[in-house]
Amino acid sequence: MQFDLSDILARVGIRRTCDILEPPIADGDLTCIEPIRGELCFVNAGSALLVTGQVSTRVAMVCSRCLAAMEEPLDVEIDEQYPLVNRTAGGPGHRHDVVVDEEENIASGRLFSGPLLDLTELLRQTLSVALPLQPLHRPDCAGLCRTCGHDLNMGPCACRSHHPDSRLAALGKLLDERVKPS
Repeated sequence: MQFDLSDILARVGIRRTCDILEPPIADGDLTCIEPIRGELCFVNAGSALLVTGQVSTRVAMVCSRCLAAMEEPLDVEIDEQYPLVNRTAGGPGHRHDVVVDEEENIASGRLFSGPLLDLTELLRQTLSVALPLQPLHRPDCAGLCRTCGHDLNMGPCACRSHHPDSRLAALGKLLDERVKPS
């Protein structure tokens, strides 16, 4: 969705709030399974366009330990500043336009095209950065057996109990001492 910032860019001090209700985004590691909802506030601070607000959705992910499919709520605060510059259209004596001075970054998509903000791209970038690096479907997830791939959340596997890693024997003794009741 394109959001027209013309009236905001035209006057210093102007503030506009907009409600967000965007369809789910599916791109790379980001898979929203609910619409993106929230509110954004745009302020022309003279030298910068301030974008603040909050958005939320629900995302599909994979547990980093056991590879189980999972869903996670994602609530993100947005607090961005984009520099503004005056551009003269047509040379001296002609119209002055204020535009967002966006750095070109090939890795991420452009947000601005003249006075238009690509709201979908802003949401995609913001939500992608907020994804947990190592999502867990539950905090005590036991993961997968490194030898046979058995989901250890379902119980111990046969290979693990028969072939413990001898390099970890000393740590196992320490753990056993710690767990024993006094």
